[in-house]
Amino acid sequence: MGGDDRDPSGLGAAPPTGFPEAFTNSFRGLMLGMMLGDIRNPGPGLLNSGPTIHQVCWTLDGLVRYHLSMRAAGHVLPPDSFERPTPLPYLREALLRWGARSRNLPRRELLDGWLAELPALEVDRGPTPVEDVALAELLLAKSLAGNDRRGPSALPRVMAMAACAISVSPDRMGAWCAAAAGLTHGHPEAWSTALVLGVMVGGHLAQVFGSGPWITFDPLPAIRLLAHRSPTHPLLDQLVPAVDDVHGWSPARLAELSPEPTAGSVLAGALYLARHSRDARPAEIRALAASASDPHAVASIAGALIGLEQGTRWLDVRELSRHELAWPLDALARDCCLTLWSPPHEEGEADALDEMTRRYPVDRPEPPQ
Repeated sequence: MGGDDRDPSGLGAAPPTGFPEAFTNSFRGLMLGMMLGDIRNPGPGLLNSGPTIHQVCWTLDGLVRYHLSMRAAGHVLPPDSFERPTPLPYLREALLRWGARSRNLPRRELLDGWLAELPALEVDRGPTPVEDVALAELLLAKSLAGNDRRGPSALPRVMAMAACAISVSPDRMGAWCAAAAGLTHGHPEAWSTALVLGVMVGGHLAQVFGSGPWITFDPLPAIRLLAHRSPTHPLLDQLVPAVDDVHGWSPARLAELSPEPTAGSVLAGALYLARHSRDARPAEIRALAASASDPHAVASIAGALIGLEQGTRWLDVRELSRHELAWPLDALARDCCLTLWSPPHEEGEADALDEMTRRYPVDRPEPPQ
């Protein structure tokens, strides 16, 4: 493998030492499980999910551009290097692309690449109160939202970022996730929940990459890390009962653990639901989430966590084949994984590099302030 042998992306010549196929399978399960958990119109015909899944698509697009730009700039760095630039400018620009495509934001010049041509992403799939308000600040290149919102809508975007866990340390991964949530959410609960979820998901993906697909998802290390650093953190009061619950599954218990539509409450409900429904199908997950305060968010996060552990074999092929974003989201997840360890480059096949950069044009976005 070319380049620094500690960098899993090498120079694009060969897959790294490890289990990249297992990693890709887990990451695809994570993304597609999230999408199926968020289906809003079950029944016959074309299926769709809520607007956060649209934002996830644009986030993945931004992460691919980030990885390609790192390669183009020669950033072949060891995982813990503090010289590695943050992806935050690309994540901010991803939200602006989402706004330009589905909210008529006056930044149409950002709509390049293949995703900008996808008709499904132009459809308004419902209100996103936090992101809709945050767009004005994102236009000004703000890096921290000036509000006190602590809802869960940043969590799906954070899980998309978790693929970066094999190229940065857990501390860096958590900091990036908290900063990504801060682009739209100004309340510390949203940042802390994003940090913990990013470490949970990223830690699992890093284990899968290093050891193979036989890893059980375990949220406890990330929760213990939070407890070690901040023993009295209020988020612990929400998450610890969800993972230590000894009463078994009940809708009433889910309602107790997830009583409000906030980031911490939703993650607690999703952890409880995922723990007790590993063998359930996506449609069953959505039904079981009904007693939570935000059923769509809880089912989406729970579906993502089960898909993370079980990979694509857990997914419902019939629902996948009817979902308007199944193949685009799957293509984005695959491309995101590919650019981590074997991106097309100038010393490789010219056609492959040209095709990738045509799909994901790489320019340096304006850094957030």
